[in-house]
Amino acid sequence: MSSHSDEHGRTGYTTMIILGILPVTIAALTADVLAADLKPPPPDPAKPVNYIEWLNKILDANVKENAADVYGQAFAKMKPLEGDWGDTLDGPWSDNKSVSGWLAANREGLALYRKASAMHECFFQIDDPTPQGDVRMDHLLVEVLLPSLQSHRDATKGLIAEGYQAWARGDFKTLPTNAIVVLRAAHHLDTGPSLMHRLAATASYALAYGTLRDSLALADDPSTLAARILAELKTADPPRSPTNQAYFMERIIVWDLCQRLFVPRGLLGGWTLHKPILNLIASLDNLTPAQLQTVAQAGPGPVLDFTNLYFDAIDEWVAKPYHLAAAETDHLDRMPKTNPNPLVQVLIGSLLRSRTLDERATASRRATRLVAHILVYHGRTSTYPTSLDDLKTAELKEIRADPFSGRDFVYRKQGTSFVLYSAAENLKDDTGHHDESWKDGDFVFWPVQSKLSRPPPTR
Repeated sequence: MSSHSDEHGRTGYTTMIILGILPVTIAALTADVLAADLKPPPPDPAKPVNYIEWLNKILDANVKENAADVYGQAFAKMKPLEGDWGDTLDGPWSDNKSVSGWLAANREGLALYRKASAMHECFFQIDDPTPQGDVRMDHLLVEVLLPSLQSHRDATKGLIAEGYQAWARGDFKTLPTNAIVVLRAAHHLDTGPSLMHRLAATASYALAYGTLRDSLALADDPSTLAARILAELKTADPPRSPTNQAYFMERIIVWDLCQRLFVPRGLLGGWTLHKPILNLIASLDNLTPAQLQTVAQAGPGPVLDFTNLYFDAIDEWVAKPYHLAAAETDHLDRMPKTNPNPLVQVLIGSLLRSRTLDERATASRRATRLVAHILVYHGRTSTYPTSLDDLKTAELKEIRADPFSGRDFVYRKQGTSFVLYSAAENLKDDTGHHDESWKDGDFVFWPVQSKLSRPPPTR
């Protein structure tokens, strides 16, 4: 709801009620879904559409070997962490007995998680509970997207912590290997249509790419490791699905809530509000009686009309490069807040921060590849490239582009090494002044900035 924010700074009703894992095929909710035979049926307050059934029908890719089943087995065996992760994700390893104990207790679950991540097909069925006799509460989409993502988060963090622990013991292969596992699992999670799935996947990407760069910084032979990482990334890390896939699901959720909240009064005309659905919303946002009366009198039309207008505008905004779209972000962010219908303000919070987080993940993905190519070049020539043009690789045109500025990442030789950074969210070159928040400076990918302040482990 609009009065709450999640860990990513996003506000919106899905923060409270969209917490499930729903991976599907990558293209399932992008352009193909807009074909005539796949368009979602319009919301119908007289006879609410079962969007759960519709989604399962179009998203089920007839998978033969489903990774989702193995993830479920992994999570069923995992025990919660008693304590916190501390700095075990910052590398190299620090002695944390809680995390060491968790790793020892969850080896079987983590092994299953690795197995699931290596599988090609993943479809998490949306379970529709047995109808309870209320035609408006039955098949309510937001009510079935409640499973927690905590087990997924713990598994990804556990794998990275295990990698740093292995490095401290002299095992220099597990850390990059586990980072690749995290990437594969993130792609499974990323194909889910909701924004919360995408946000969780984005966090996994950031952790994995950062860990790969840490591995290269720690390695005795970085060029060999870089070549290995590039080979792994060819299959483990395809381009992400479009951001508008997640926004599409947000539109469907609002449709579903509207068609169930508003009850036609038949021959009397007008609308009443369905109390159980109303309680689901009002319990979080405390609409006043006067606001409720205004909502009922207006009916679903204004909310649905604005919903479609708003998400159409978001689709156009997402299609533009970041440096062009950034100027429109504040206007789009204000649109729901300034709408006179109080239900709009409740159902449509600020959804736009996820776009910026997506761009960070894209920048990190490309920069990690660039770093690896540069290190391979150094291993072959004993010098660093004069410019990015020296890198002769088929993917150079894509990976050299900073998604924030729309220009090349900034690269230059520096002493006996090199520097590579993004202009980040302020869209300007701050001469390599690193800002971990990405907001008021550059984001420096190389040399690594924050994690490896302690010396590498004794070999």
